[in-house]
Amino acid sequence: WETGSTLSLIPGVDSFHTKTDGMEEVRKEILLIRNTGRTNMFDLPAVKAIADLGQSASDVNAAARQFTDKLNAQHESAKQGRRLLANAGKKAALNLFSKLHRSKEN
Repeated sequence: WETGSTLSLIPGVDSFHTKTDGMEEVRKEILLIRNTGRTNMFDLPAVKAIADLGQSASDVNAAARQFTDKLNAQHESAKQGRRLLANAGKKAALNLFSKLHRSKEN
């Protein structure tokens, strides 16, 4: 009991309420996010982003999909950037090679 009392209560006769720590909603959200399987639960920024976007189970699933899609788009952009850099490097090397080759001919 909140007061430290150990008196017995009779359900239906005595009025009482249970003391909670206020974390029920947080626990529920964590379980919803975990059940989506969209992110590693140790990836706290991803879990927080999903939790901030969604409140109900369907919102959490939609938020998780949205977050995953965003990460996939960023990953794809990074891959394209790496390809462009690699191609630019190849072009620069070819240009340098042709300049060297032309200077040897002269």
